[in-house]
Amino acid sequence: MTAHGPDSGLLVDITVPERHVAVHTCLRTGRITAVLGPNGAGKSTMLGAISGAVPAAGRIRIDGDEILHRPMHARGVTHLSQDPTLFTHLSVMANVAYGVRARGVSARESRVRGRELLDAVGLGGLEKRSAGELSGGQGQRLALARALATDPHVLLLDEPFAALDVASRARLRSLVRRMLTGRTALLVTHDVLDVLSLADDVLVLENGRVVQYGACEEVLAQPRTTFLAQLTGKVLARGRLEKDAGSGDAAWVVTDGGLRLPVAESASVSKSDGRRSTMPHRDQGRASECWHAASDRVGEAPTSPDQERVLVLSDPAQVRLATERQAETAPAGHGARGGNAGATLRAEGFEPHGTDSDRRARATAHAAGTEPCSTVDTHVVDIDRIGSRLLLRCPELAVEVPLHIRERGLIDIGAAVRLEVPASAIRIYAEGDEHQPAP
Repeated sequence: MTAHGPDSGLLVDITVPERHVAVHTCLRTGRITAVLGPNGAGKSTMLGAISGAVPAAGRIRIDGDEILHRPMHARGVTHLSQDPTLFTHLSVMANVAYGVRARGVSARESRVRGRELLDAVGLGGLEKRSAGELSGGQGQRLALARALATDPHVLLLDEPFAALDVASRARLRSLVRRMLTGRTALLVTHDVLDVLSLADDVLVLENGRVVQYGACEEVLAQPRTTFLAQLTGKVLARGRLEKDAGSGDAAWVVTDGGLRLPVAESASVSKSDGRRSTMPHRDQGRASECWHAASDRVGEAPTSPDQERVLVLSDPAQVRLATERQAETAPAGHGARGGNAGATLRAEGFEPHGTDSDRRARATAHAAGTEPCSTVDTHVVDIDRIGSRLLLRCPELAVEVPLHIRERGLIDIGAAVRLEVPASAIRIYAEGDEHQPAP
């Protein structure tokens, strides 16, 4: 049951100096919050502090109830990791009933509760089987049933699907979504499918600090860090918004790396003070104390477009690789890594080059009435495979191309390329300061 009132929410206001973690946030209860961030960002440390496994200073409150100084078993928090840590010498039923019995519930009542949960997670009929005989997917389902048996206030899931195969992950995601509806849960993951299928909210950590928090769809649509942009298949850059004199409503962004890219005519951003804000979390007309990074909204006209600092989000799926033929082999550019690194894909009149100082961009409109488009001469700094496509990463941009381009030896790290970037591939929003200051 979700509490409402001035103290509602999961308040995490902690420091763990030896791990360089200082987290200050208030999460909405009754929702699944995906906790994202690169390795070493402090995700597991934050979960450990909430559960009591990691000593921390500060405050942790669940709907106003302070739990930081309580022992682990008295916090009302259950921690589920990718290792289910089952009691392999006990039966399936004994595993589920263990926590309930430890709280003084009778053997009969604990078995009734156990059967309900085992049926719910699809393990009905296996009550007498040894937990050590279960498959990986069955083991995680048993771990979930055991975690929910004590009806915890907060459930912490630290990459619970990481050790499972693809089919088992899909089944367990569906189960978790159903079982955790209306519950407060924190889910650490590196898989965007987990986020899209399970999360109501998203919290992003970097360098032990909260850098972004909000509703899932809002955070994923406006990532404020390179890590989150890459996780969603986009590329993030920084720059300034300017109006193109004499071009009507056309607008452009100039990135910090010198690219001049078009944006939709309707694009505008709002100002941000760029500081950590203490905002009221409204619930039934009452406010509670909640920290989060300052947020920005799209849709309000900037007061000074020529000076407005913005984040520039580009979609590689909408960027085009302008090629006509394979060019002659040119000297390998900066960052080339062997192979056919000197090969260049180019359009007519495109000269090969591969360094930042050589990179150039020019704004073009191919015909009257078409959307603005920039032609960018740049080079490939990295290549990722995504299914049947390749993602060519360039400075401040990326482009998706068919897999056969590399299989035919047409491109490699360091290759010079020409990209066409239409306005529809670019989204902008206020830069602000995405990093929450240390306390």
